[in-house]
Amino acid sequence: MKLRWMTITLAVLSAFAPGSLWAFGEKCGPVFASEYAKLGQIEVKPSGQKGPPARDYAHTVDKIHSLLGDLAVPHEVQIQVDSAFIFSTFNAQSYQISVGVRPDKMGKKHPAINQNTLMHEYAHAVFEKNMTLKSPGYKTLREEQISLHTREDNLHATNDTLMAEQAKATDPVVRQELDRKIYEVIKEIDAVAERRKELSAHWSLRSAVHELFADSLSMVVTKDPKAMSSVLKSAGENYRPHSSTVLQFRDFTEGRHHLSRQRWKKEYPFYSQFGGDLYYAFLPARWELWQIVKTRIGSDNYQRTVIPKVFAILEKHLSMEMTKGPEELKPRGFKDLEALNQRIIEDFRREL
Repeated sequence: MKLRWMTITLAVLSAFAPGSLWAFGEKCGPVFASEYAKLGQIEVKPSGQKGPPARDYAHTVDKIHSLLGDLAVPHEVQIQVDSAFIFSTFNAQSYQISVGVRPDKMGKKHPAINQNTLMHEYAHAVFEKNMTLKSPGYKTLREEQISLHTREDNLHATNDTLMAEQAKATDPVVRQELDRKIYEVIKEIDAVAERRKELSAHWSLRSAVHELFADSLSMVVTKDPKAMSSVLKSAGENYRPHSSTVLQFRDFTEGRHHLSRQRWKKEYPFYSQFGGDLYYAFLPARWELWQIVKTRIGSDNYQRTVIPKVFAILEKHLSMEMTKGPEELKPRGFKDLEALNQRIIEDFRREL
């Protein structure tokens, strides 16, 4: 399954990850019919009906909406739940969310896992919608990436057609003309790839902030700092367990260990230069966020204030980064990552 550039995946998870995206619940609805909720916005396909019923996903969406404050609701979202999905994903172009249900052989039922996954992917939709509305630089980047993506698809389709014609052609003159056309198409494909490369630093940073917001929303909705690390590894399941490093990326409490912070400061230049890991980038900011909210997140009144404020802070800093040129952001958009984390942390402390 080819995941397009506009698709954000609940990363590093495969179909066989323990306690990952794949959740179970009571089977519901007709065996050979999809189950729907929210006027068709949510579809649980027959193979996904071993997980929570559609109404449970609808309740999760409603809960998220109740915590958005004045943020815009992404009404264009369409949600599909199906065991055919290897990854749970959000497509930022179509606003399609795919939630995977774990195969039967993966172990015992964990219905809550699917809800955590949906929260994360729906948070991507909230972030994309509101960044597009509030940040001109972000909107410009998004529109150019969509244009490049569409152009690339069309060029590949044209190239495939020309190659098929060439394979059938016998006239040397016709083959020569097809060669010329194919060469021109390939040049255009290369030009698109080069432009995408020029935008890669901005896109990498954009994606890292996306992941910080998505995990933050999941943490706030569940009031659980391990909401996403529990998706990666469920208690009692030992099938190909993920390393502690991967879990650390998603655990808001890990920063309580001084050694974790020292390790991040030592390792982030390597990740910035070569890895550009979307979760590693803002570990200090996510650790600090939990330290700030942990004693108050139990209050429903306080809980309702957090997500809009976190978005406002991330929008402010990401919009500022979008105004910089590629050379200012390189490598991979994470050139001054420690300083950016600190600026976000300072705003978290002041605003939350």
